[in-house]
Amino acid sequence: MAWQIHLTYQDAEIRLEQPFDDQNHLYLSMQTDGQTFAIELKYCTASLVVDVNEEQFQLKNQSANPVKRYAFLNDIQRLERLIQSQTANQGFAVIITNDAGYWQQPSINWKGTIDADFRIHEGAEISGQRAWAPKTSQGTKEGQEEPINLQGNYIIQWNDYSTIESVKNGQFRYCVVDVLARQLRK
Repeated sequence: MAWQIHLTYQDAEIRLEQPFDDQNHLYLSMQTDGQTFAIELKYCTASLVVDVNEEQFQLKNQSANPVKRYAFLNDIQRLERLIQSQTANQGFAVIITNDAGYWQQPSINWKGTIDADFRIHEGAEISGQRAWAPKTSQGTKEGQEEPINLQGNYIIQWNDYSTIESVKNGQFRYCVVDVLARQLRK
């Protein structure tokens, strides 16, 4: 991603894993034309073993979708804080996955799940406070206990990235949440 940005914005200053407070690093920052852009990226995989152009790919089943959803929304919250502190002018939270559990709305009563507040399926509206359900085990939320408080209002939209035909988990999709200062409540 950093290389593609560099090719597109050759005069931009790009930094990877830039520290922005005592505990957190920003995946990527870009400065160009007096503007600073902050980017967070999540790559979540489902099991996939496939040969493409004589190269074998073996993606692991990362599972832990509730934890990854929390982390993605936490990225949005951190981007909002960077914008409010005027460290960045705009932020982008990006997630790419071949796990349909992220973009498909579950057919069961998902609102009773431990991570109902963190669901990021197509069309989900994300805003305000987001927290684990009371029945969530301490092991699941360890290190991620704090509720997420979003100042902006976001509608999740997934886009096709690529598809490997005739294999399970061969469809890759991505979502980009654009965080702008004008979206944030004062």
